Amino acid sequence: MKAGLLLAAAAALYAVAAWSVKPGLYDCCAAPNYDYVSPPPLLEPGNVKPTSGSATVGSSGGVVTTRDQPNPQATIQIPADALEAPAAIGIKAFAPLRASGELTITGNVYCITSSSALNPGTEALVRLAVPPYQPFPTAMYRSKDLDGPWTSLPTQFDQGTYFMSAKTAAFGCFAVGYKTPTASSAPRIGGGFLPIVTAALIAIVLLIGLPFAIRRRAPKRG
Repeated sequence: MKAGLLLAAAAALYAVAAWSVKPGLYDCCAAPNYDYVSPPPLLEPGNVKPTSGSATVGSSGGVVTTRDQPNPQATIQIPADALEAPAAIGIKAFAPLRASGELTITGNVYCITSSSALNPGTEALVRLAVPPYQPFPTAMYRSKDLDGPWTSLPTQFDQGTYFMSAKTAAFGCFAVGYKTPTASSAPRIGGGFLPIVTAALIAIVLLIGLPFAIRRRAPKRG
C-alpha cells in the first residue's frame, strides 16, 4: 500500500515538474531571452549587453523604456501630474553587488533617475523582465542606490510575458530577487524520512527514463 502511494506521489511530482519548469522536461515555447550586464558563466556565450533608456515626460505623464530587443527589459510608467514637468527620466542597467546581505538579486539592477521627484500621493509603475534561467525571484525590490538596503514592493508577475511589475512612490534602483536562505532556515532531511525521499527520487528517475525505453524498444517504421 505504501509503495503504491509512493509511486503515485512520484508520478504526480513528475507531472508537476514537467509542466511548471520553463524550459523543462517538455518541448513547447522557447523561454524569453535576457540580456545581462554580468551574465552567469554558463550564460556568457551569446550574451547581449542590456541597453539604457531616457525620455522627457510632460504633465500628461508617459512611459520610458530601455531599448532592448525584442522587448525592453525595464519600463517605468509615469501617470499624469505625478511630477513637476517637464522631467528628464533615465534608466540604466547595473550588475548587482556581490554582497547584497539578506537579498539575492537575479538579473540586472535598473537605476531610474529623474530631474524631479514624484509628487506626494502619486506612484509610478515599474516593470522588469525576469531572468528565466536563474532561481525564480519572489518580489521586486527598491533601494536608493546600489548599496542598499533593499525594500520589497507589492509585486505582480505575468507568467505569459515573464515580467514583474510594482508601484513605487520614489525613484531609485530596482531589481527582482529573493531572500537568501540561511542554514537555520533551510529544510533538513533525516531520520525515517530519508528512505522515503530516496525511494521517491528513484521512482522519478525511472519515470523519466520510461518514455525513452519504450521508444527504443518500439520497432522502426519503414
